[in-house]
Amino acid sequence: MADWIELKSFFDKETEKKINWMLSEFTKIRTGRANPTVFYEIKVDAYGEKTPLNQLANISAPEPRKITIKPYDSSLIKVIIAEINARNMGFTPVVNGDLVIINVPQPTEETRKQNVKNIKLIAEKAKSEVREIRKKILTKIKADDSISEDIIKKQEKDLDILIKDANNQIDSLLKNKEKELMTI
Repeated sequence: MADWIELKSFFDKETEKKINWMLSEFTKIRTGRANPTVFYEIKVDAYGEKTPLNQLANISAPEPRKITIKPYDSSLIKVIIAEINARNMGFTPVVNGDLVIINVPQPTEETRKQNVKNIKLIAEKAKSEVREIRKKILTKIKADDSISEDIIKKQEKDLDILIKDANNQIDSLLKNKEKELMTI
């Protein structure tokens, strides 16, 4: 018999993964404010292997429109700048001693609108993946011959409530990110 508590736990864990994925994708989209996490996924060729930049340097935002990158080893400054430039992120890194300074430009209205479209696509993908979780659970429930039709219907309704809550959470996070992107 498909244990509802186990299925709900599975749903909660998988949904949390999808929402965390969505939030991590949201952090990659520039808002016009300095956000050091934009640089966390950049991998720099250092010491013979590709290493995430945040493991090679202290990345911070001391001002709303400025990001500073201070490598632990100043000999890496040239490869860090080269990697940032190769990414075409719209930033122009400037060296100031042993510090890389990046001024974050104000996004245009068109850029902000495009970013809103992008986050909506990300949110829709997250919702779609949550629906896939629902589909897997329903398949498990319906495959169990020992469950009566009434219990199946009750579990389907309970699952629909969970889906609705997850979608509401996704919509709320989307709305907050959209507001953040459109604020000048």
